[in-house]
Amino acid sequence: MKRKGVTPVIAIILLLLIVVVMIGGVFAWMSVMQEDVEEATREGVLEFIEEAERNVEVVTYSCDTGEVYLYNGVSDNFDVSLYIDGENRGSTTIDLGEENVGEVLNVGDVDEGNRFEVSHQGHVVERETFRC
Repeated sequence: MKRKGVTPVIAIILLLLIVVVMIGGVFAWMSVMQEDVEEATREGVLEFIEEAERNVEVVTYSCDTGEVYLYNGVSDNFDVSLYIDGENRGSTTIDLGEENVGEVLNVGDVDEGNRFEVSHQGHVVERETFRC
């Protein structure tokens, strides 16, 4: 009695096709997961920046001494870059303020009409124009 069956060559081709289909399915699933993770991260960062825009503020400033008083109601350590009329005047970390106690920063010489900006990771969170 002769039995007919799948030849070894056809069996190997079928196995390879099954593996390719499985790899394609896993790739498609991982792509969707990656997009979800990216979207969640993007939303989290934008939420943090919006919160910073609401809670980091220039309390007051002194044109005579070049000191700017910042209040941070966001987090314990908030890294910011400081700009006067678009010129980077350095970076600092603002500690969490308690009852209007914030950070005193010396930005150097300032004049009437200078524009002061506080940015976090490239996003401006506070703007102020000096009026001396």
